[in-house]
Amino acid sequence: MAPQGSLELLNDPVAKALLGSVNLARLAYTWLDGSPRVVPIWFHWTGEQFVLTSPAKAPKLRAPPVTGAPSRTQPAVR
Repeated sequence: MAPQGSLELLNDPVAKALLGSVNLARLAYTWLDGSPRVVPIWFHWTGEQFVLTSPAKAPKLRAPPVTGAPSRTQPAVR
């Protein structure tokens, strides 16, 4: 199995299904006051890039840039 963060993971059938779905992604970020925020956001996968759009004055665009691993798009089934 490919290590976490490897682009090889995008070839997994589950990843391909999610990338081609109409599910919303969740964008997590830390707001200027340090509080965590998670907001739904539409995305488009071109096969090479994630395309995310947002209004130019959206608060999430003013947050300090960070990177991280994406989270699950659906809750875990128990």
